[in-house]
Amino acid sequence: MLHPVVAETRRLLMSAVEGLEGPRLETRGADGRWSVAEIVEHLALTYEGTVRGLRRSIENKQPWIAPVSFRQRVIRFAIVELGYFPSGREAPAHVRPSGVSFVEAVSRADAGLTAMDAALVEAAAQFGGDRVPVLKHPNIGAFSVRDWRRFHRIHTRHHVRHIASRVT
Repeated sequence: MLHPVVAETRRLLMSAVEGLEGPRLETRGADGRWSVAEIVEHLALTYEGTVRGLRRSIENKQPWIAPVSFRQRVIRFAIVELGYFPSGREAPAHVRPSGVSFVEAVSRADAGLTAMDAALVEAAAQFGGDRVPVLKHPNIGAFSVRDWRRFHRIHTRHHVRHIASRVT
């Protein structure tokens, strides 16, 4: 059973893609923005990346963190605590879509959420709870298990809006 926040993240994504089909899902719009398949693949890549980082921390028996700057604290607060996800940022290279099919992207995202939930539970158990920093976000700094769950829900919600705008 998924943690409630991860389960909500999954519900957000799966309800956004439920019943969608056709080649238009894999085609970028005239504006050059990502297709629905690319958005879902991007989300899958973020879930998978979190799993890889958590596995590294767990295997090394040490959180993979770094000092957090004031700027990073402000950004983390805006996203994780206030639920504000800024638009217009370019995704880091390691989470940019490569062009898998819509079906594959959805499958990977679903599997990624399940794997991420399990890794977060394991990290919380190993490092002393869900509010202890366990893994740094590449741009925002050290996140706790709680932060990772909330970040991914807010990030997914941000992209679900993009999915909705592409299919209407």
